[in-house]
Amino acid sequence: MGERRALVVGSQCEQPNLLSSLPDTAWDVADTLLDEDRGACVPALAGTPVLLNPTTVELNNALDTAFERASADQATLLLAVLGHGEYGTGDPRVPPSEFHLANRISELLTTHHDLDGLVLLLDTCRRHAGDSPETEWITALGRAGRRFELLAAANEGPGTDGCLTRTVASTLRSGSPTLGGYLRLPDLRAVVARACDRSATVHLSFDGRRTVVTGDEGLWLARNPASCWQGSPFAGTGVADTAERLTRHYTPTDTVDAVVAAALGRAPCVAIHGPAGSGKSTVLAALIHPAIASDSVPAAFLHAVAWQADRRTPGQVAAELADHLTTTVPGFAAAREAFTATTDAGTLARADEFDRSLLGPLNRIDSPIRTIRVAVDLDGRLPPRLGDALRRLVELPLRVQVLLTTRDERGLPTGTVPVPIRPPDEPTIAGYLRAAGVASPLPATAPAWGAVTTAVAAATTGHHQQQPVTLNVIVGDVHGTVVQAGAIDGPVSIGDPTRTLLSNILNTPSTQDSRDLRTVLTVLAAAHDCSALPVRLLAHAASRLGAHRPIRDLLTQLGGLLLRGQPGTDAERVGLRDQATADALAAADPPTAASPVTASEIEAHQAIAEAIAALAPATEADRTGVEHEYAEVAEAEHLWRAGRFADALRAVDLRSSPVPVANREAWAAWRRRSAAELGPTHRLTLLAGARHGMWLAKSGDPHGALRVLEPLLGNTIRHLGSTDPDTLALRHNLAYWSAETGHPDRARDEFQQLARIHAELNGPDHEHTLDVRLQAAISAAKTGDVTWARGQFDELIPISERALGATHWVTISLLDNALFWGEETSPATTTTQHRIDRLAEAGRAIAGRDSDKSIGWRLHAAIYRAKYGHPAEAVTEFRALRHESIAIFGLDHAWTTRIAEQLAFWTTE
Repeated sequence: MGERRALVVGSQCEQPNLLSSLPDTAWDVADTLLDEDRGACVPALAGTPVLLNPTTVELNNALDTAFERASADQATLLLAVLGHGEYGTGDPRVPPSEFHLANRISELLTTHHDLDGLVLLLDTCRRHAGDSPETEWITALGRAGRRFELLAAANEGPGTDGCLTRTVASTLRSGSPTLGGYLRLPDLRAVVARACDRSATVHLSFDGRRTVVTGDEGLWLARNPASCWQGSPFAGTGVADTAERLTRHYTPTDTVDAVVAAALGRAPCVAIHGPAGSGKSTVLAALIHPAIASDSVPAAFLHAVAWQADRRTPGQVAAELADHLTTTVPGFAAAREAFTATTDAGTLARADEFDRSLLGPLNRIDSPIRTIRVAVDLDGRLPPRLGDALRRLVELPLRVQVLLTTRDERGLPTGTVPVPIRPPDEPTIAGYLRAAGVASPLPATAPAWGAVTTAVAAATTGHHQQQPVTLNVIVGDVHGTVVQAGAIDGPVSIGDPTRTLLSNILNTPSTQDSRDLRTVLTVLAAAHDCSALPVRLLAHAASRLGAHRPIRDLLTQLGGLLLRGQPGTDAERVGLRDQATADALAAADPPTAASPVTASEIEAHQAIAEAIAALAPATEADRTGVEHEYAEVAEAEHLWRAGRFADALRAVDLRSSPVPVANREAWAAWRRRSAAELGPTHRLTLLAGARHGMWLAKSGDPHGALRVLEPLLGNTIRHLGSTDPDTLALRHNLAYWSAETGHPDRARDEFQQLARIHAELNGPDHEHTLDVRLQAAISAAKTGDVTWARGQFDELIPISERALGATHWVTISLLDNALFWGEETSPATTTTQHRIDRLAEAGRAIAGRDSDKSIGWRLHAAIYRAKYGHPAEAVTEFRALRHESIAIFGLDHAWTTRIAEQLAFWTTE
């Protein structure tokens, strides 16, 4: 959905005059559009983005190909037509040789349904006087009902001097420090109008149903190389996109000055607080945006930010903040690498994600920055676990300061300085209403502060000085969209345009359009507690619930009710604007017979879960990309809320974190939730308890694990039965951790009992039977009965190879333990040498599919080769493995470090 294709048509005729700007400007525009860091396009035609001096047949064929390919890829098409040419809309006076560009594009838009959107740059002549250019193009292209943006030179009669093209090409190449991170046609219209005083310039944005005054976020022309964000660590990120959207109509208030003053003091934490919709996040965005409050906010004021942090775990918040600090704080990246490389495995196992990502590196950092300042945006109040983590952060010896947005001052770190959001007073609001041409009296109740503050700030932009403004336009101004004239009637609170716009959408008489809009809002409301939803998941879920229109058409129509990060790209994420919008949607009147009936909340969660299963399954080998990032955080939540409780816990299992403490905390939370909602003796509650105990042990507390698991066994047997798979798995864990806590004899006896049960239930060659026999042998070896254990390994290896395969984990574990506990001889016996070779071969067999296991198995094989009398061969293998591990995992990965240690040991020997 995020691919962008470009075609630039340069038309040059001998009559009436040659244009000096062609073909250079055509290639200039095309080169910038194809620049990966700017336009990020690929050619719309095979091999070239430029078509020069085409005949009508050649132009028609080129457009057919460009639209067909873009539609097949669900891509955005950027089409520029420059130079000689006249356009019309099918007037009978047009000669047969003339190409009807607008009509042909309309036909192609109608035919190619999967085209994501069209950006049209037109610098030719108008054919004749008559209807306005806006009317001509809306009449022609509007019939297709598809999204498009148009920027055109509106000349009357023949002739063009190419000013629009030259100005656009120059701006794309050099950028503009006064514009945002993306160069969009609404912004370029003003640039062109200033530079090209000999011709009028027309800009149109159409969402498939109506014109959009503010333009379409997803249909940008190029990234801005001279944006005020250049040099900012947040340039090109979702942080910058969010800050731009929140501050689009914002004028800094004295709240910004108060926050800066408090932060420059010695407070460990500054809390921007106020009710929902009061503009807390907007103030934070103003502190991030390089150009909004540059007179008040020092350069590089904030070093990291996490939006809507209370929807995520402390570990996820820490990871995002750490990623920002890696870019913004000198020395942090090195400290992060050093912490991972030099901390022993046991300490790392006990460390949570906040320790690993932030506290550990910050305790070791050597940086010239005296105060590291991070911002944490909350929709509601500070969650207790995140609050505990932030308290540890501000208590570090290095000065770290936290800026928070919150509705509630309770639970904040000691020494927090509160800064309340100050609402506009009545004279300010009344002045805005008068300037806007609204005669409505102020509402009797206090208005929603954020909406009115935004509206008041918007009044300073001059947007409302051109024409009398109705309530429809004020609502549209706040939300970046257009509300149809006459759609909002009667006594509506100007102080709450969010509810006004939602009411307009939700209570429109039922049509496919209104159902589609409500469906998208329902899906986004279901995702609101998790994170911003990747646009591909949103499109898939909305489609499953019956939405027909292309997703970005609907997003444009919903305007400022949403926040869109990296719009128009594959990485785009979409969420409701803020908690106030979510609250307004939740409080909206239920559908009536006349208004749209759409999916329930449960159905929305189910649709998102199905979208994840289709586009980002947990079983996929490559789990990268925004869809997988979202699924890691949210899949289990959506499955649980859809009533698929067992699938939810299965997703938690499949998407476990590499950080043991994170898994321990996650399973503790799921255990509590399952007990509360399903009951303390429900199978899933017992399962969650067992998983919690297992991760307690893996995070460095095996004694604590036994204290959790032992009392759980009685309930599990009582409610599930003694031979239930979950009961047997719990007994297996109890036995294993008994051995790890100094009771291998107890573990050996338990594993032998389990082996008899599994043999009766599943057969002697079953995976579970062979596994518990392996564990019984290991436990016996730990008690000192190595001879019996060796006999078991010798017996079980051929059985496992025959029944399970040479690369099955049970077979590999048997080989590994047989070599570990084997009698050391030099040279190695034939059997021992054969087992070492098979262990190494098994590692090579899965190289590329499971690099972690592959390198681990081959490392063990090399260690045994050295141990059993062949150190020179082992050293060669260590060196090859180290090179491979660095290439795959990096220099500081645990495998790379372990290989280096073995290499150093055996080369010293």
